Amino acid sequence: MFDGKQNYKEIYENAVTHDYLKWVWMRLKQREYVLDQYNKIKKENIEKKLDSREVKVVVFWDENYPESLENIANPPYLFYLRWKLDSSPKMAVVGSRKMTGYGKRIIETMVPDVAKYFTIVSWWAAWVDSLAHQSAIECWEKTVSVIWTGICQDYPVDNKKLYDQIVSSGGAVLSIFGIDEVGNPYNFPIRNEIIVWLSTGVFVVEAQQRSWSLITARLALESGRDVFSCPGDIFCNSSTGCNRLIKRWEAKSVFTSQHILEEYSIVNNLDDKIEKVALSDSVQQSIYNSLLLEQLNLDEISRKLGLGVTEVSSKISLMEIGGYIVRNHDGKYRLR
Repeated sequence: MFDGKQNYKEIYENAVTHDYLKWVWMRLKQREYVLDQYNKIKKENIEKKLDSREVKVVVFWDENYPESLENIANPPYLFYLRWKLDSSPKMAVVGSRKMTGYGKRIIETMVPDVAKYFTIVSWWAAWVDSLAHQSAIECWEKTVSVIWTGICQDYPVDNKKLYDQIVSSGGAVLSIFGIDEVGNPYNFPIRNEIIVWLSTGVFVVEAQQRSWSLITARLALESGRDVFSCPGDIFCNSSTGCNRLIKRWEAKSVFTSQHILEEYSIVNNLDDKIEKVALSDSVQQSIYNSLLLEQLNLDEISRKLGLGVTEVSSKISLMEIGGYIVRNHDGKYRLR
């Protein structure tokens, strides 16, 4: 009798029988339906799709099945994985799809620092999720996307390029749903549970009074995970959920990335950065020291140092090539 300790191909070829389905307490009509659907599946087409995206099927009994997911009440028997999932500590970053400029600035300011020590995990949607992934990738750090559709679906379509960037940068895309499933709202809580259990903590960037981000925060609290959030404008709907989490002592209020890192005894202060980076070029060193204090655009750096835009621009280009700084979407520069 099938004991569950086979790989997915063995299960597909040998386990779906009347005897096995009866053994797992399926009624006759249910067995007949499952077998009818099973016989319609073209295995070759499935394998071709998975191979085209280099997707692996990870079964519960596999050695590389994440230990953290084993602790879920009903762990997924298998999931689809594009690239690989390592055992590094992970931090989930979630938020409203209606991201404000304030939320954008939080992500671009805090995620790069957090990404140095934690693989960033988020779901797959526009705005906060996409920007969290992009911020990690721009710092040459890894990120994991847990999606609510099948692994072979690109949703939203605009994220196809980002989908590939996550994988090429050493991150991963994970789904527990059928490879061609277009997704539906019933998948959200399942996806959110996977995100929570993969992560050490959950950082809620922005959340309305009722949102999936707050549900994720609740799941994190119930699972013994840490929850972090930034206080926001009391008159802004996008900050209502975050402010409530903080008011109820359900989330730690954070103003900088260091407030998250210090929870794990990680020191990432300015003095460390100054001691670690000593540039031979005096202008580059001045630019670096200025960016230690705040993010600045080209004109702001020029005015602060009293130098011409042309000279500063050439120095910045060299620093970007050297991997010292990166340019944000808003044109401001920050330390990598």
